Amino acid sequence: MPTPAFSDNAIRINDHPVGKQYEISASVNSRGVLLAEWIDTRAGYEQCAFSLSYDNGVTWETNQLYNHPGSATGVDPVVTTDSAGNLYQLCMATGIENGSNLGNAMDIRHSTDDGHTWSEWTTLPNDFNNAPDKPWMIGGKDGTIYLAAANLGNSLFEIDFMKSTDYGKTWGSPKSYSGSVSLMGAFMGTDNNGDLFFSWSSYGGNVQLVKSSDAGATFTEPVIVGAASGAPGLSFLAVDPSGSDVYVVAAPAYGFADVWLSHSTDGGKSWAPPVAISSKGAEPSVVVSKNGQVHLMWSEETNGQKNHVLYATSKNQGLSFSAPIAISESGQLNDAGQNGSYQSLVITDDGQLHPFWDDGREGHPEVFTSLFNPTIQSFSDWTPSLWIPKPSLIGSFELEQRVP
Repeated sequence: MPTPAFSDNAIRINDHPVGKQYEISASVNSRGVLLAEWIDTRAGYEQCAFSLSYDNGVTWETNQLYNHPGSATGVDPVVTTDSAGNLYQLCMATGIENGSNLGNAMDIRHSTDDGHTWSEWTTLPNDFNNAPDKPWMIGGKDGTIYLAAANLGNSLFEIDFMKSTDYGKTWGSPKSYSGSVSLMGAFMGTDNNGDLFFSWSSYGGNVQLVKSSDAGATFTEPVIVGAASGAPGLSFLAVDPSGSDVYVVAAPAYGFADVWLSHSTDGGKSWAPPVAISSKGAEPSVVVSKNGQVHLMWSEETNGQKNHVLYATSKNQGLSFSAPIAISESGQLNDAGQNGSYQSLVITDDGQLHPFWDDGREGHPEVFTSLFNPTIQSFSDWTPSLWIPKPSLIGSFELEQRVP
């Protein structure tokens, strides 16, 4: 990989200098409103915090914080938008009392007016045995959202998928994928046809993907994309508007290790061998422009826990990339590589990129974004080699779909 060039036009989103801010989810709706949510410890414990921007990311609204009443912490924040531009937030609460047990709960709310007002928070039904983990959600048609999360309360860990057609107020019964090893890292994407793509990773197993062409009523049989990168692993996906080209990038759920990218040209039915993006990376994110251009972001370790956030782009379906650009200053201390953490790269309808990362230039992680408009001289400066999984990552993994 070529030595990264540096480009920085960074903007801090969190408005409080105390504590840590990390694990960032971001989304942009059809009217260009940006929404970011993250974990925030300014109060001395973990809460979900969020902010909005109405001017293309130049300025950000006063931060708002949330915790489920009576919970110990608020973690695993997720935001999304649907086709009508409605905004959604998810915050997972931990330490919820349920009789004599302590468990987790997922709270969701929505806004139909670009975040100026919000609905009340709705707690999802307890279909996860008090133990959901690493939830993700994505919007569909007006008022429809899809959600997936690991169900760690089952003896065979599961990935459960659920759907709501009334802005998250009520939910259908979950569809569950279970296996002989525990699962995590669910992620979803959609195309212009309304097809839904859903991937997840397993501890020491494989990255799997299924597809639905009927709004989540049924799914294809799981297809193996590649070996999970690390134990456990996280996978993230992006779909081009036509639905033909699908990209999955995988990374370890903790630590800096292998990051790989795989590509399908037939809507996820078959996959090219993964290519190596980094041998000391973490927290990747991938998006696809309307013209099919692939945009990739990840953290790269430079010195111990110090790292910088890199960006590269491809116009030939990931066969070659531009030389990586360092979005953040080199050698910053942040929380990249922490257990289950993530950062976000989003793209507007007109192709404007917005990276979001936790940045340590002030000595502790804070939420930053950038007015990022890179000038790419060449799209063929870097051709990634095939990724060779380490023997410890190759294992057998059997799945069965269980539909209640």
